[in-house]
Amino acid sequence: MKSRTKPRIPKSVQVGACRYSITDNAVEIDAAMRELDYSPKDADGLTDHGLCRIFIEPDQHISQKQDTTLHEVLHCVWRISDWTTKVPKDDPEEYIIKRMTAGLLDTMQRNPKLIAYLLYKGK
Repeated sequence: MKSRTKPRIPKSVQVGACRYSITDNAVEIDAAMRELDYSPKDADGLTDHGLCRIFIEPDQHISQKQDTTLHEVLHCVWRISDWTTKVPKDDPEEYIIKRMTAGLLDTMQRNPKLIAYLLYKGK
């Protein structure tokens, strides 16, 4: 039987026109937080849209890192979605899902390594 090796977190993800780098390297994250003069409280991940960077806290179980990675990618999809119109009060869920669907599908189709990483089921 072929053994499945744990996929590594992708080095980058394409979301719309932006290619975001992704790191879970503690040294790189510490340097970036000093550069940004930012000290997140209990954050498992952080996205810097200005420089197209995603930071994932390395000390997490694989399933939590996958969750955090998807969470941060969704922030990127949210950013490229059309939010120029007010969210209607009568059906906000439908509006939000409709706005994010094309960006999320495009992101999934462009990033097979991301999908492989997110779908990995470890023990």
